[in-house]
Amino acid sequence: MSSPAQQAADELRWWLRLPPTNLIARQDHIRFRHAIYLIIHQAASVLYDANSLPDAMYFPSKLSGAQLAFDGLTRGPFHAGTRLWELASTADEAFTWQRASALITDVLTIIEMSHAEPSETGHETASEYSPNQMFSRAEALAVRLHSLAGIEAVALGGSLARGTADTHSDIDIHVFCAVIPFGNVRRNLIASWPDVQQSPRIEPACDTVWMDGVMVHIRYWHSEEVDRMFALYPAPPSNMFLAEELQIGKSLFDPKGRIRLWQQMIEQPPRALVETMMDQARRRLSSFRTQWHTACSLHDPVHQYCLINQAVHDWLVALYIHNGRFLSTPRWTHRDMTDLSFTPDDLDNRLVDLVDAIDEAGEASMRFGHLEALWEELSDL
Repeated sequence: MSSPAQQAADELRWWLRLPPTNLIARQDHIRFRHAIYLIIHQAASVLYDANSLPDAMYFPSKLSGAQLAFDGLTRGPFHAGTRLWELASTADEAFTWQRASALITDVLTIIEMSHAEPSETGHETASEYSPNQMFSRAEALAVRLHSLAGIEAVALGGSLARGTADTHSDIDIHVFCAVIPFGNVRRNLIASWPDVQQSPRIEPACDTVWMDGVMVHIRYWHSEEVDRMFALYPAPPSNMFLAEELQIGKSLFDPKGRIRLWQQMIEQPPRALVETMMDQARRRLSSFRTQWHTACSLHDPVHQYCLINQAVHDWLVALYIHNGRFLSTPRWTHRDMTDLSFTPDDLDNRLVDLVDAIDEAGEASMRFGHLEALWEELSDL
C-alpha cells in the first residue's frame, strides 16, 4: 500500500476509535461536515490504491464521477459509490455517521487491515469533569511528562487552551523535546500512572490514553524542527496545526522560555504574512469555481460536497488570518464567531448552509455564489 493510502487507512481507523458524534452533540455542524468530507476522501484514497488507480487525496478535490466509478471497482464494498453519495446527500447527521462508520469498516475489511480492537467511545458520553478540573489534570500530567529525558517544554492545547472546553472535551498536551523519547519508554511511563483505564495507543509522535473518563492526546515535537519553522517566518508556517496550537496554547512547563519565545513571534502575524495567506486562498478560488460548475452540470453531489467543504475551509483560513489567528481545520468556529474582530453578518448560519448535505441539485448549484459573496465581504472588512 502506498504511503498516502496507508495514512488514509490509519485515519479511517481513528474515526472508528474516536467517532465525531461529539460534534453533533455540540452542534458543531461545520466541523462535522468537514469530517464527513475527510472520510469520503480517505475512503476513496484507500479504495483507489487497492485497485491500482491514482491517489484520490487532492486539494481541490478531483473526485469527479465518484458514484459510478466506485460502484464499478473490482476491489471494494458493494455499491461503494452509492454509499459515498449517501454521505454527501443525507441531511440527518446521526444517520450520516451510521452510514460512514459502516462504510469505513467495510473499506478496511476489503483491504484486510481492519482490526478487532473495540472502538473507544469517549466522545459519546460526557465526562464527570469540569474544564477547570481537566485543566488541573493537565497540569499534573505535565509534571509526570517532564520526567522523560530530553523534554524541554510542555504546553496545553485544544479546546481547554481556547476556553471552549466542555464535558465532552479531550485533554491535548504538546511536548517539545530535543529528541522524541522512544515509544517503549513512553509506554512504560504511562503504564505506571494509577489512573490509566486501558492500554495507551503509542504512535511515532503521539500517545493516546484514556484516563478516568477523559481522553488524553500527547503530541511530541522536535524543538529543533519548531525552530526551523520559525527561522523562515514570516513565511506561512509549514505546519499550520502546530502554529495554531502554539498561538492559543497555555504553558505548563517552560524552564528555558521556549514556548514564550515562539508565542511572542506569532502573537500578531505581520501584515505581509496575512496578505500572503489570503492571496493563496483567493488564487485557489478560481480552480474551485471551475470544478464546481462542472460538478453541478454533471449532477455530481459527491464532488460538489467535497469541493464546497474544501472551499469553505480555505475561506475560513483567510478569515482567521485576517483576524490575526491561524486555523488548521474548522473547529469551534461556531463559538469563535463572537470573538473574532471582523466577521460578516449571520456567518455561522451561512456557513452551515454552505457545507450541508447536497440534497437538492438546484439549491446546491447556488452555493458557490454565496461563498463568493462571503469573499467579497471579507475583502471589504
